[in-house]
Amino acid sequence: MNYLAHIYLSGDSPAILAGNYMGDAIKGRHYERFPEEVQLGILLHRHIDFYTDNHPLTLEAVDICRVYCGRFAPVAVDMLFDYFLASDWSDFSKDPLEAYTENRYDTLESFRHLFPEETERIYRHMSAHNWLLSYRTQEGIGNAMTGLGRRIPMKNNLHRAVHALYHDEDALRNLFHDFFPELKASSEEWLVTKREEHRRNQKK
Repeated sequence: MNYLAHIYLSGDSPAILAGNYMGDAIKGRHYERFPEEVQLGILLHRHIDFYTDNHPLTLEAVDICRVYCGRFAPVAVDMLFDYFLASDWSDFSKDPLEAYTENRYDTLESFRHLFPEETERIYRHMSAHNWLLSYRTQEGIGNAMTGLGRRIPMKNNLHRAVHALYHDEDALRNLFHDFFPELKASSEEWLVTKREEHRRNQKK
Protein backbone atom coordinates (compact mmCIF):
# COMPACT_ATOMS: atom_id res chain seq x y z
CA MET A 1 0.00 0.00 0.00
CA ASN A 2 1.01 3.63 -0.42
CA TYR A 3 1.32 6.48 2.09
CA LEU A 4 -2.34 7.38 2.68
CA ALA A 5 -3.42 3.79 3.29
CA HIS A 6 -0.53 3.11 5.67
CA ILE A 7 -1.35 6.28 7.60
CA TYR A 8 -5.06 5.45 7.75
CA LEU A 9 -4.42 1.89 8.94
CA SER A 10 -2.27 3.17 11.82
CA GLY A 11 -5.38 4.11 13.79
CA ASP A 12 -5.10 6.78 16.46
CA SER A 13 -1.64 6.04 17.89
CA PRO A 14 0.86 8.78 16.92
CA ALA A 15 3.87 6.50 17.46
CA ILE A 16 2.38 3.68 15.40
CA LEU A 17 1.65 6.22 12.67
CA ALA A 18 5.28 7.37 12.70
CA GLY A 19 6.62 3.81 12.55
CA ASN A 20 4.20 2.79 9.82
CA TYR A 21 5.11 5.87 7.79
CA MET A 22 8.85 5.15 7.87
CA GLY A 23 8.45 1.39 7.54
CA ASP A 24 9.86 1.06 4.02
CA ALA A 25 13.17 2.60 5.11
CA ILE A 26 13.79 0.30 8.10
CA LYS A 27 15.25 -3.05 7.09
CA GLY A 28 15.82 -6.25 9.04
CA ARG A 29 16.08 -5.86 12.80
CA HIS A 30 17.02 -2.18 12.68
CA TYR A 31 13.51 -1.43 13.93
CA GLU A 32 14.69 -2.46 17.40
CA ARG A 33 16.56 0.83 17.88
CA PHE A 34 13.28 2.79 17.95
CA PRO A 35 10.85 3.31 20.86
CA GLU A 36 8.55 0.35 21.44
CA GLU A 37 5.34 1.79 19.98
CA VAL A 38 7.24 3.03 16.91
CA GLN A 39 8.61 -0.50 16.49
CA LEU A 40 5.05 -1.75 16.45
CA GLY A 41 4.24 0.68 13.64
CA ILE A 42 7.21 -0.50 11.58
CA LEU A 43 6.14 -4.12 12.00
CA LEU A 44 2.54 -3.20 11.17
CA HIS A 45 3.84 -1.69 7.92
CA ARG A 46 5.42 -5.04 7.06
CA HIS A 47 2.22 -6.89 7.89
CA ILE A 48 0.17 -4.55 5.68
CA ASP A 49 2.56 -4.98 2.75
CA PHE A 50 2.71 -8.77 3.06
CA TYR A 51 -1.06 -9.10 3.37
CA THR A 52 -1.65 -6.79 0.41
CA ASP A 53 0.96 -8.33 -1.88
CA ASN A 54 -0.47 -11.83 -1.40
CA HIS A 55 -4.21 -11.13 -1.44
CA PRO A 56 -6.15 -12.56 -4.43
CA LEU A 57 -8.04 -9.30 -5.00
CA THR A 58 -4.79 -7.33 -5.14
CA LEU A 59 -3.30 -9.86 -7.53
CA GLU A 60 -6.35 -9.44 -9.75
CA ALA A 61 -5.79 -5.68 -9.78
CA VAL A 62 -2.11 -6.26 -10.61
CA ASP A 63 -3.12 -8.35 -13.61
CA ILE A 64 -5.28 -5.47 -14.89
CA CYS A 65 -2.47 -2.94 -14.46
CA ARG A 66 0.20 -5.14 -16.01
CA VAL A 67 -1.19 -4.25 -19.44
CA TYR A 68 -0.24 -0.63 -18.79
CA CYS A 69 3.03 -0.79 -16.87
CA GLY A 70 4.36 -4.34 -16.96
CA ARG A 71 6.52 -5.43 -14.05
CA PHE A 72 5.73 -2.23 -12.15
CA ALA A 73 2.04 -3.15 -11.88
CA PRO A 74 2.26 -3.98 -8.13
CA VAL A 75 3.65 -0.50 -7.45
CA ALA A 76 0.91 1.02 -9.58
CA VAL A 77 -1.79 -0.85 -7.66
CA ASP A 78 -0.44 0.44 -4.34
CA MET A 79 -0.75 3.99 -5.62
CA LEU A 80 -4.09 3.53 -7.37
CA PHE A 81 -5.53 2.11 -4.16
CA ASP A 82 -4.52 5.37 -2.46
CA TYR A 83 -6.44 7.19 -5.21
CA PHE A 84 -9.57 5.18 -4.46
CA LEU A 85 -9.16 5.67 -0.71
CA ALA A 86 -8.79 9.43 -1.15
CA SER A 87 -11.49 9.90 -3.78
CA ASP A 88 -14.01 7.78 -1.83
CA TRP A 89 -12.82 9.08 1.54
CA SER A 90 -16.30 9.62 3.00
CA ASP A 91 -16.83 5.84 2.82
CA PHE A 92 -14.02 5.35 5.32
CA SER A 93 -13.93 8.39 7.60
CA LYS A 94 -16.32 10.99 8.99
CA ASP A 95 -13.51 13.57 9.02
CA PRO A 96 -12.95 15.64 5.86
CA LEU A 97 -9.81 14.54 4.04
CA GLU A 98 -8.38 18.07 4.23
CA ALA A 99 -8.58 18.13 8.04
CA TYR A 100 -7.44 14.51 8.36
CA THR A 101 -4.30 14.98 6.29
CA GLU A 102 -3.40 18.22 8.06
CA ASN A 103 -3.67 16.47 11.41
CA ARG A 104 -1.49 13.58 10.25
CA TYR A 105 1.19 15.94 8.94
CA ASP A 106 1.25 17.61 12.36
CA THR A 107 1.62 14.23 14.04
CA LEU A 108 4.45 13.14 11.76
CA GLU A 109 6.21 16.46 12.35
CA SER A 110 6.61 15.60 16.03
CA PHE A 111 8.46 12.38 15.11
CA ARG A 112 10.56 13.90 12.36
CA HIS A 113 13.74 13.63 14.42
CA LEU A 114 13.45 9.83 14.18
CA PHE A 115 13.13 9.65 10.40
CA PRO A 116 15.98 8.22 8.33
CA GLU A 117 17.43 10.78 5.92
CA GLU A 118 15.49 9.64 2.85
CA THR A 119 12.22 9.40 4.79
CA GLU A 120 12.74 12.92 6.10
CA ARG A 121 13.41 14.22 2.59
CA ILE A 122 10.22 12.63 1.27
CA TYR A 123 8.25 13.96 4.23
CA ARG A 124 9.39 17.52 3.48
CA HIS A 125 8.11 17.28 -0.09
CA MET A 126 4.95 15.44 0.92
CA SER A 127 3.90 17.98 3.52
CA ALA A 128 4.94 21.02 1.46
CA HIS A 129 2.92 19.90 -1.58
CA ASN A 130 0.17 18.02 0.31
CA TRP A 131 0.61 14.77 -1.55
CA LEU A 132 -1.97 12.98 0.58
CA LEU A 133 -4.76 15.33 -0.44
CA SER A 134 -3.65 15.39 -4.08
CA TYR A 135 -4.19 11.63 -4.37
CA ARG A 136 -7.97 12.17 -4.63
CA THR A 137 -7.81 13.29 -8.29
CA GLN A 138 -6.64 11.47 -11.39
CA GLU A 139 -4.27 14.33 -12.11
CA GLY A 140 -2.82 14.18 -8.61
CA ILE A 141 -2.22 10.44 -8.55
CA GLY A 142 -0.91 10.62 -12.13
CA ASN A 143 1.63 13.23 -11.09
CA ALA A 144 2.58 11.08 -8.10
CA MET A 145 3.21 8.03 -10.29
CA THR A 146 5.22 10.09 -12.77
CA GLY A 147 7.31 11.49 -9.93
CA LEU A 148 7.93 8.06 -8.43
CA GLY A 149 8.84 6.71 -11.86
CA ARG A 150 11.54 9.38 -12.15
CA ARG A 151 12.98 8.42 -8.76
CA ILE A 152 13.22 4.72 -9.61
CA PRO A 153 16.79 4.18 -10.88
CA MET A 154 15.83 1.65 -13.55
CA LYS A 155 13.88 2.34 -16.74
CA ASN A 156 10.14 2.05 -16.14
CA ASN A 157 6.76 3.06 -17.54
CA LEU A 158 5.03 3.66 -14.22
CA HIS A 159 3.61 6.93 -15.56
CA ARG A 160 1.41 4.87 -17.90
CA ALA A 161 -0.44 3.31 -14.97
CA VAL A 162 -2.83 6.26 -14.89
CA HIS A 163 -4.26 4.89 -18.15
CA ALA A 164 -5.77 2.10 -16.06
CA LEU A 165 -8.11 4.75 -14.66
CA TYR A 166 -9.17 5.77 -18.16
CA HIS A 167 -10.07 2.22 -19.16
CA ASP A 168 -10.53 0.05 -16.05
CA GLU A 169 -11.43 2.44 -13.24
CA ASP A 170 -14.73 0.75 -12.30
CA ALA A 171 -13.18 -2.72 -12.11
CA LEU A 172 -10.24 -1.49 -10.05
CA ARG A 173 -12.46 0.56 -7.75
CA ASN A 174 -14.65 -2.47 -7.07
CA LEU A 175 -11.59 -4.59 -6.27
CA PHE A 176 -10.36 -1.91 -3.88
CA HIS A 177 -13.69 -1.66 -2.07
CA ASP A 178 -13.84 -5.44 -1.69
CA PHE A 179 -10.25 -5.65 -0.51
CA PHE A 180 -9.73 -2.68 1.79
CA PRO A 181 -12.18 -3.65 4.57
CA GLU A 182 -10.42 -7.02 4.77
CA LEU A 183 -7.04 -5.31 5.05
CA LYS A 184 -8.37 -2.97 7.73
CA ALA A 185 -9.76 -5.88 9.76
CA SER A 186 -6.50 -7.81 9.40
CA SER A 187 -4.44 -4.80 10.51
CA GLU A 188 -6.64 -4.20 13.55
CA GLU A 189 -6.49 -7.88 14.51
CA TRP A 190 -2.70 -7.89 14.09
CA LEU A 191 -2.34 -4.91 16.43
CA VAL A 192 -4.58 -6.48 19.07
CA THR A 193 -2.59 -9.73 18.90
CA LYS A 194 0.78 -7.99 19.18
CA ARG A 195 -0.35 -5.89 22.14
CA GLU A 196 -1.66 -8.97 23.94
CA GLU A 197 1.67 -10.72 23.32
CA HIS A 198 3.49 -7.72 24.75
CA ARG A 199 1.32 -7.68 27.89
CA ARG A 200 1.92 -11.39 28.45
CA ASN A 201 5.67 -10.96 28.06
CA GLN A 202 5.69 -8.12 30.59
CA LYS A 203 4.07 -10.37 33.19
CA LYS A 204 6.74 -13.05 32.88
